[in-house]
Amino acid sequence: MAKELTPAVAIEIQQPAIFPATIYDVVPLEGEPLYLAEYNENIIFDGKVYRSFPISHQPVKVGLENVIDHVSIELATADQEIIRLILSTNGLRKARVTITTIFTNLLEDPDNKIIAFHGQISSVRGNEQSAIFTVTSLFDLEDVRIPRRIYRKDRCSWVFKNPSTCKYVGPAETCDKSRGAENGCQAHDNLLNFGGFPNIPERHYVV
Repeated sequence: MAKELTPAVAIEIQQPAIFPATIYDVVPLEGEPLYLAEYNENIIFDGKVYRSFPISHQPVKVGLENVIDHVSIELATADQEIIRLILSTNGLRKARVTITTIFTNLLEDPDNKIIAFHGQISSVRGNEQSAIFTVTSLFDLEDVRIPRRIYRKDRCSWVFKNPSTCKYVGPAETCDKSRGAENGCQAHDNLLNFGGFPNIPERHYVV
């Protein structure tokens, strides 16, 4: 797993137009893994073919101590291969799932990714149209070390006046960490050091 953002990804998420896609590695206890893409076409990444598929996930749930907890994944069940796999694996329970954000213009280097979640399917519910899986975090169970930073569109994550990140040296005593509000980075003439990512999609990434 990538433990930090590559320079290419760090630059990409700051660009006026970015081209993200979400891919899912689903590894059941038995049987072949599933490689699915929440995208409008198949994607080849890191030597794997991720099949374009109607799949999505809810924002990652964070517990009271700011520890990543669980996420819900919904996928269509019209595909016969998916139905057979679900039925033959007790609803895919205990399957390992990794949700990764990649960038379709940076597919050559497998390190160009943001691992949004890594977990294990703990429960499943569904109907004729879709199945919804609850995936419980394995970050803590497996001691996976990843940078603890939240990538948001509209909120700065830096400590105010930190000389290495925020770098603000003006007279203001507080900052609401917004980008454009009256007590934010723009008002303090410090927009260049804004610690958010205004050009990423609405979802935020905990990495």
